[in-house]
Amino acid sequence: MAHPVVILFLVHQGEAGLPATAAMTTATEKALGPGAQVMVREVDLFPSDESAEKEADVVAEVTWTLKPLAAHLHVHAKPGWLDRDIGFADTDSPSDRGRTVGFVVASMVPEFEPVVLAPPPPPPPPFVTAPVLAPAPRDPGVTAPPRVNRFVVDAFGAASSGMGGSVGVGGGAAFGVRASPWLSVHVASDLRLGEIEGFGRTTAFRLGAGVTLTPASWGILTVGLRVDVSALRFGVARATTSATASNDTRSRWLPDVAVLGELSSKLGGDASLFGAIGPDFALGTTTVALNGTSVSVLPRARLTGELGLRVRF
Repeated sequence: MAHPVVILFLVHQGEAGLPATAAMTTATEKALGPGAQVMVREVDLFPSDESAEKEADVVAEVTWTLKPLAAHLHVHAKPGWLDRDIGFADTDSPSDRGRTVGFVVASMVPEFEPVVLAPPPPPPPPFVTAPVLAPAPRDPGVTAPPRVNRFVVDAFGAASSGMGGSVGVGGGAAFGVRASPWLSVHVASDLRLGEIEGFGRTTAFRLGAGVTLTPASWGILTVGLRVDVSALRFGVARATTSATASNDTRSRWLPDVAVLGELSSKLGGDASLFGAIGPDFALGTTTVALNGTSVSVLPRARLTGELGLRVRF
């Protein structure tokens, strides 16, 4: 060939460092020899066939499954795409499974043949035509590739300044839908409690929606930016000294915008630990007064932080 053939393996996020993936690429390089360049790339979602064909001479999308123990291959080796399911025994090690997948992909590369480790068989007798091998039938015991997780649930603890002389603490939850590998939309709610010393308790309740951008990831780490637009309810409850009197409570609703930077780390499976920090802007200042005298001011801007657990499904 005029130039080395390029083979690109596409795997899901977090799988490039698996022993099976390393054995797969090593076996492919060994089978094809120096005339091939093998690469591995992690993706959240596999691209369309038309887009993937432009990436390399040969593109292999690899999906590992555990129940049953198998690998599903979607391979572009000119002139078109092929699908292959490979089942494994429970006793097969990850390296053995990776080597098997590597040799199967190498056998699909046009104008190349995998290295034969055993001596070749004797040539057939004259005038004998070699049989044409049809593609291996789909194993009915191997399931289809798993669907991509598109839904996200967050549960988190939260803290913020500007709650009346103390840091407000509390928690919340969010539910989101991934519109693309780097964009998701969500609805969220949280509640934080603070205190005005010598006066009473403060509350901040938010209910709103927003978007999260995840432009970059490195291995198990992902960086994101979240923007929320919410309705914020500020409340103040004045403590009373009388055993029979009820607390005097006042509240108001305000528009609120929060811009938070995020950093998440995969814990295993579909769970991640995430943290977020950034400014939170209420579109209005709230003054707490008693008998016409200002007691405290709840400011427009606060610094907000979150730490929680994220699950995709």
